[in-house]
Amino acid sequence: MSQFSGFLVRNAIGDTGNIPRSGTWTQSPDIIPAGTVGIDPKELVQNYDKVYNSTLAQGQSNFLYVRAKNLTKSQLTKKAFLFQAPQSLFLFPHSWYAQSNLIHYTNPLPSGDQDQVYQEITAAPGQVVATNAYQWKPTSTEHHCLIAVVTEDFDSLQASFPPNVTNSTSAFATWIFENGNIGWHNVNIAPMTSTVIEGSTEVGPMISDATVTFTMTAENVPVGAACTFTSTTASVSGEFISQGWTTVPVKPGYKDPTINPTFQIGARANLKKGDIARISYRTDFKGKAVPPGFKQAVSGSVPVTNAAAHSNTLMSMGLDREALFEASVRSAFAEDALFQCPDSGKLIQGRAGLNNMLGDFGGGGGRQPIDFISVIGSDTTLPILAS
Repeated sequence: MSQFSGFLVRNAIGDTGNIPRSGTWTQSPDIIPAGTVGIDPKELVQNYDKVYNSTLAQGQSNFLYVRAKNLTKSQLTKKAFLFQAPQSLFLFPHSWYAQSNLIHYTNPLPSGDQDQVYQEITAAPGQVVATNAYQWKPTSTEHHCLIAVVTEDFDSLQASFPPNVTNSTSAFATWIFENGNIGWHNVNIAPMTSTVIEGSTEVGPMISDATVTFTMTAENVPVGAACTFTSTTASVSGEFISQGWTTVPVKPGYKDPTINPTFQIGARANLKKGDIARISYRTDFKGKAVPPGFKQAVSGSVPVTNAAAHSNTLMSMGLDREALFEASVRSAFAEDALFQCPDSGKLIQGRAGLNNMLGDFGGGGGRQPIDFISVIGSDTTLPILAS
């Protein structure tokens, strides 16, 4: 028995890198299927001994992560590759161990999206690291396997091809047990039972450091549907942007109690100059029909206290000042809107609740309504950054 040296992808929680490994090999805790709502990579690192095993969704973009620990005595940089393979083919590596079966990662760059078949990871000795989200949209519910390999490059990846695996489960397990940089995780895929409409956008690059409120707006959305959005990458400062599945409520007083005309969810992040936030968002109609006029989008807003700076910022982005001003005040504090105080986390509702909260700061105390995060609301419109 020897000690593995490199990035360890565990085959079980108790795996410390003693080679050959033993025990189970089909549920690596370092291959993380998160499902349709992403997970902050920092959480995956902090909870190294936690197993994540969400069911994936057919026909939707699912978030997947790879986690590894540097078992060398120096800083290490490698590339993490992630395969998907139908279970029916897992004993035939020549059928899936190919670039065509790699799950892609989209890295937002100022020059445009960079579609990659790997993510580069770097860690100090003994440090755990997690990738940003890979995204995969299964087309069927056939049981699949995810295989992670952390290595130098694609040539090295091909050189890792198991030489003696020919329709033999034991030979396949031996290959994984003898290579600490390889992990395997079986996943289940739930059938598509409802219409889900997805979209994605990029906010940035940021022209300066700022606290940004991200708002997803769904127009003409059925009551009882659900909305969510997640960033596919962490920011330069490590910020992760996400709002989990949130059920669409009735808008009080609206003429049609089955439709919410303007529903919003939000989240806040501190971004650095040059940051680009790539956001994936979706609405699950929960078996209901998609109404005419349904729209959804994600935007970013920043609080601006100086009127001249606000005007200059809008003009520099080439946006219509008057239109944005009207958008920022139009029904900005609907009575069914729900806000969150950034200091205490306390939730407040509607114009009256917001006014009371501002009063708690001593007549405002420098706080402005836009400083509060719109968590759930209706007709709550914020100025939009270029995206």
